[in-house]
Amino acid sequence: MFTNYYLIFYYFPLIILLIYSPINSQIQTSEFSNFQNELPEEISNRTYVQEQTNLQKYIFKKYDRKTRPVQNQSIPTTVLFHAYLMHFSVDQLQQTMFLNGHIYMTWSDDKATWDPSLFNNVRTTMVKTWEIWHPELRIANSVSGVNQYFEISRRSHATLTSITPNKTKVESYPTFSVRVGCNFDFRDYPNDEQNCAARLYTTNVMSEVELAIYYNLEPSVMLGWGNQSIKKNIQEWELLSVNANLSFYKSHRKYSNERPNSAYEAQSTW
Repeated sequence: MFTNYYLIFYYFPLIILLIYSPINSQIQTSEFSNFQNELPEEISNRTYVQEQTNLQKYIFKKYDRKTRPVQNQSIPTTVLFHAYLMHFSVDQLQQTMFLNGHIYMTWSDDKATWDPSLFNNVRTTMVKTWEIWHPELRIANSVSGVNQYFEISRRSHATLTSITPNKTKVESYPTFSVRVGCNFDFRDYPNDEQNCAARLYTTNVMSEVELAIYYNLEPSVMLGWGNQSIKKNIQEWELLSVNANLSFYKSHRKYSNERPNSAYEAQSTW
């Protein structure tokens, strides 16, 4: 019958149109009238937003951002980081240095996971950092007092990328504006060279969170853009170099370049 219908429609268009098409035409018009004035980009954007909304509802339905996102809590979370320095200034009288830039961080999350095949093959979504577990970072030699809590932004976003249905890669880019204490020596003025460190650490002990330098790369310096991309001077100061290294702070208030030798030591090392 279904095939015969189309044969009849083909050979007797006038009869079929008079009897059947008015109703069908009204149905089709009512179904698509809402889309006649929409651009393809608008329809695509609406579909994308709906997919992202459904995915994030699924991710956060049972997610606990206060719990480290690993299946085995005895295994530490490794957080890789890379710093981008955008600006610096020196206060010679106060012997402080102001640093501004952002940090790239990435780690694995075993809880914010999904199967892309169930969500139209969507593999990436962007969330707010306060919605997920995020390492708490501090500057050990900050001179900002109570304001140091706000020196590393908590209002950034994070990108979640599905690696497998049971593992997600998290990437975060918080900005920082920190003021650190230095120990300047001006005996060789005006040809003096000064060193000043910013000691970044996580509030979790090493048995929980372990910081590591991203591919052992030195911090990136971007004091200018375009023709000023190689800029190294700010006021009377020239930036000679920036480097990163790891040291370990142990409970007896000593810094060491040696990693903890046991899980017991890691429980009291930052």
